[in-house]
Amino acid sequence: MSKTKLSSFALSDAGLSSTSIFVFDWVDEEAALDLGRRIASQAGRAITVHDAQGVPLVTFEGAAKN
Repeated sequence: MSKTKLSSFALSDAGLSSTSIFVFDWVDEEAALDLGRRIASQAGRAITVHDAQGVPLVTFEGAAKN
């Protein structure tokens, strides 16, 4: 597991007029990825998790909307 501090989540969705950014100062990469996964699932929006340097690590697709 990487000890690099993860610092931001970008919340985005097609059709939104803007993108929201949530910034967390965490060392636990697995916890940050788990939070990104849960937000995407519950919000129905794509969540991109970035490392402290702003490099995208993974994008979780949101749950399908009915």
